[in-house]
Amino acid sequence: REELGGRIKWEELAARASNAEVSQFGQVGALLEASGDRRDGLRGKIRWEELAPRASNAQVSQFGQVGTLLEVSGDRREELGGRIKWEELAARASNAQVSQLDQVGRLLEALRDRRKELVAKIKWKELAFGVSNADVSQLLGIARFLRALEDDRGVLLQELAWQELALKISRCRAEDLIGVTTFAACLDDKHCSELSRDVDWAALSMRCQLQSNMLRALGHCLKNTLKNDTKAKGPTDCDKVRADLRAL
Repeated sequence: REELGGRIKWEELAARASNAEVSQFGQVGALLEASGDRRDGLRGKIRWEELAPRASNAQVSQFGQVGTLLEVSGDRREELGGRIKWEELAARASNAQVSQLDQVGRLLEALRDRRKELVAKIKWKELAFGVSNADVSQLLGIARFLRALEDDRGVLLQELAWQELALKISRCRAEDLIGVTTFAACLDDKHCSELSRDVDWAALSMRCQLQSNMLRALGHCLKNTLKNDTKAKGPTDCDKVRADLRAL
């Protein structure tokens, strides 16, 4: 390794890295990760101030690349992050498609102390419209995005159309139940209660297949069925689910 590293012209690599397009940020990150003891020296030779304008122009589909570069920037993080125009990235994030939320999430995870700065600039009502109209099959990806938001997830949750989501969830297919229950598990207490109240968990419990990979989802459905169970005359939701499981 030392024999090879000693012959590499690091100044030339740093110059090329400084001219990288956003689509190449991941490659710059990979180079820094692989450079071992020479990483700090290479970081010092890269002109981070030249990369920042390109990062500011990143499309939502490229946010993960920007996140990768931030993660490997080390003690040069502020040279890059301090020059990025976060309001421009926030405007694009506000119009992100549901399928692109993983890119926004990857950037948020990489931001660390600047995460709240980006969160504060995103127009959550605009983003929430797309999430509220998402297909049930996309809830697993939305759940990952909520995890990336951490304690700030309430800014999105408070804008969602919960009755519409509950109706779609109640009609979902068995194969979507892992995504549904993972999404529900990422909610705060207030919105979890709001969703659970309007979802037909008994129907979902009976729709859930008895397979090893579905047991966690089934457990979540059964827990909420019990929580919502009515005490009216006649069979309760729990009675119906119990009879359905016995018939298997």
